[in-house]
Amino acid sequence: MKDWVDELIERTMTLEGGYINDPNDPGGETKYGISKRAHPNLDIKALTKPEAVKIYREEYWNEFVDVNAPPNVRWKIFDMAVNMGPETARAIWESVRLKAKDWSTDRILHELSATQMKHYVKIIKRNPVLEKYLSGWTNRAMEV
Repeated sequence: MKDWVDELIERTMTLEGGYINDPNDPGGETKYGISKRAHPNLDIKALTKPEAVKIYREEYWNEFVDVNAPPNVRWKIFDMAVNMGPETARAIWESVRLKAKDWSTDRILHELSATQMKHYVKIIKRNPVLEKYLSGWTNRAMEV
């Protein structure tokens, strides 16, 4: 039986899509958002959905998500960790969390999305070939 975390993981997996091996992608070979760069010993192409869910739960949700954050914010932090890497997502969350003491959940989500977009713009400025991902990244950042 699926719990609500599994549903959130599936939401992120849908955003990530299936198998991709784009030489311009900094993550390298990727399936369901699980990258060869982060998992060099994993056969990415043969990765199954249940294996990806296990990785998401163990390495991203259990190890990273702030359980004190509101549920929608937890998913946003988790999704950023998968898409941008845990350290980048952690830095963004910490910068927003420190400012957000009396903010509504909507304001927190807005700030997370805006900061996420700024990060994507920095990536593209450093490596313009990645501009092809801007539309998808923008949709991702606006997803709450």
